Amino acid sequence: MKSKAKEAASAIKRAQSKYSSLESQISGLGTQVKTAEDTKKQKLRKLHQVGFERMKFNKQFKNENPNVLLVANI
Repeated sequence: MKSKAKEAASAIKRAQSKYSSLESQISGLGTQVKTAEDTKKQKLRKLHQVGFERMKFNKQFKNENPNVLLVANI
């Protein structure tokens, strides 16, 4: 009877350890996802900023050089 109780206690400890390990893995993945989302937002912000700067440049260039046609690179 005692050996079955020890086996059960051992099995419970293993299960708790495995559960704890899985929880930490999930937490780590959540952090990776958050970091990836933040990086994506930063890159998108930078892309919008560059686009806005280009648009301002094009407008200013066109105002200063009305006879010159800007052509997009294809």
